[in-house]
Parts: sequence; C-alpha cells; structure tokens
Amino acid sequence: MNRANLAPRLALAWQLGAGQQVSVAGGLFYQNPTNDLLRVQPALNFERAAHYLLIYQYQTSSRTLRAELYRKDYGGLVRFDGYNVLNAAAYANTGHGYAQGLDVFFRDKYQTFQKVDFWVSYGLLDTRRQFRADLAPAVPSFAATHNVSLVGKYWLEKQHLLFSGTYAYGSPRAYHDPNQPGYNQGRSPSYQSLDLSLSYLTHLAGQFTIVHLGATNVLGRDNIYGYRYAATAGADGQYAAVPVRTLAPQFFVAALLISINKKTSGDTSVAPD
Repeated sequence: MNRANLAPRLALAWQLGAGQQVSVAGGLFYQNPTNDLLRVQPALNFERAAHYLLIYQYQTSSRTLRAELYRKDYGGLVRFDGYNVLNAAAYANTGHGYAQGLDVFFRDKYQTFQKVDFWVSYGLLDTRRQFRADLAPAVPSFAATHNVSLVGKYWLEKQHLLFSGTYAYGSPRAYHDPNQPGYNQGRSPSYQSLDLSLSYLTHLAGQFTIVHLGATNVLGRDNIYGYRYAATAGADGQYAAVPVRTLAPQFFVAALLISINKKTSGDTSVAPD
C-alpha cells in the first residue's frame, strides 16, 4: 500500500482497593484491506476503528469478576459492487458502522462449591455496518445480539477424575433473504451446544499422563448459521435456499497426553486448569 498513519491510544487505571480496579481506554486502530481486495483495487486506503472502553475488575485467589462496556466506530471500510466484484472503479473506502455492547465474565474456583470450578460469560452486542457488498447499513451476519457460555469442572481428587461441561448459546443471526423485502432481514435459529469431557490423571512409565475423552454437541442439535440462495429465481419466482451447517455437527475425541523430559512428575491430586 505504501501508506502510513498515526494511531494514538490512551489507557488509564484506578486501583479502588484490594483486588478492585477500574480502567478506561481509547484509541484509533487501522488495518490493511485484505489481499483479495487489494488485488482488484491497489489504491485502497486503511480501514479504521475508534475504540472506547470502560472496564471494572474484581479479583481474588478464587474469584474473578470482569465487566466491560465498549463502543467502536468504524470508518473507511471497503465497499464494492457485489454484482461485479472485478469492477475496480466501484471499490472505495466509503463504508462505515459501529459496535457497542457489554461483556461480563465471572469465575468461581472451588469457593462456592468445594469440588467445582465454574465460570459464566455473557456478551450483549448492538452493531450495524455497511461494508463490502452491503446494499444498506445492517446487522452483519456474523454478529449475535446475545452470547452466553457456561463452563463447569467437577474434580474428584481421590479418583483423579475431572468432569467438564460447556453450554454455549448464541441468539439468532441475521442473513439476507432475497425472497423478502429489505436487506439482511432474515434470522437464523439460535445456536446451542452442550459439550462434555472426562479426564483421568495418572502416570505412565513415570511420566505425568492424562487420558482424555470428549464430545461436542452431545444433544445433537441441528445448528443452522444462515442460508445460501440460488443466483436466480425459479419458475415460482422464489430463490431456492440451502441451510448453512458446520461440516461436523458432532465431534468425538480420545487422547493420551504424556508429559516428558520433566525433572519432576506431575501431581495427579491437583485438578488441571
């Protein structure tokens, strides 16, 4: 690109007391357009974002609470003609948008429940942008308004067993349905997945060893991330749709993990992180 920019940033933090801190941060961030865009139009400029953060954190040896409010304003995003992606004259840094929200994380490590380490995270996102081939400002297809993750680990010290479970939820995501008026007006089903695993700690030939079994999406939920539509309408005037799914809706793993070349063998009476 043979271009330069100036990206000032500032961060301040206040210690409120033992384990408590409030911090604010802000600044400008730039990134190059991706290579596939520059190949068509080498004269593109940087894409930019202005970030503003307010963070509160409370931490002890067994608990962590973190809350983050943020706002991001985007400018100079690359736009082009989606119907003729090789038209270099249509490429320009005229896109814009914003993202704002709240992220909360809480972890309790064996304090509330003697044998349980658990954490909860929640994300709230409000965003709109017009970039790439977007016809109008809209919620991007990769953005979910609500994201929740629940993780729990149950440790059996005498048996050297660690049970783990993760539940993830994502609210419906936007996609463009050419059979309906408007842009990016469709909504996919919510994303949900329950993952389980079991780890056994032992020694093999004097080396610390973990025998691990795991499975994802154990409930077999059919998660749909959106739809792909035919380029032309059928005889009925409707565009045929195919749902977008992951290639492997369920995954199973069995692993043997051996630590070697260590001066001391691992302690099988302590739960791994």
